[in-house]
Amino acid sequence: MYLLSNFEERARRRSMLRAVQAAREPSDAHRVILDALPEDVSGVLTTTDVESIRQRLCHQAAPAQSVFTKADVIGAVGVCLLVFLSTLPIVIPFWVTHNLSAALRALHSVASTNRDQGRRRTTGRPSTKHEAPRTYWRL
Repeated sequence: MYLLSNFEERARRRSMLRAVQAAREPSDAHRVILDALPEDVSGVLTTTDVESIRQRLCHQAAPAQSVFTKADVIGAVGVCLLVFLSTLPIVIPFWVTHNLSAALRALHSVASTNRDQGRRRTTGRPSTKHEAPRTYWRL
C-alpha cells in the first residue's frame, strides 16, 4: 500500500505537469494549477502569481516514468517492520505455550501493563483496579 500510494502521487504530479504544458489557453492551465493547490493557497494567489507558476512549469522538462525508488523500498520495509514489531508482543504468548487459557492470561497481563504505563505517562498516576475504563463510543 505504501509503495502504491507513492507511485500514484508521482503519477498524479506528472499528469498535472503534462496538463499544464499541453493547455492551449493559459486559463485552462491556471485552472489545473489552482485545482492542484489547497483552497487556502489558491484563494490568495493572484492571476499574475498563477501565470508565473504556469510559465515556470511550461519550461520544466518532463519527468521520467514513475518507478519505485530506493527511498520507496526502504520506506515500505520500514512500515512492514513496524507492523511486525508492534504485533510481536501479542503473538509471543501463543508461540510459547499451546495452552490457550494461559496464553490469553499472559496476553491480558501484557495489555494491562501497557495500559497502566500509558496512563501513568499521561496522567502521572497509576490506574486503580476499581477505575472504570474510559470509553469513547457510547451506544
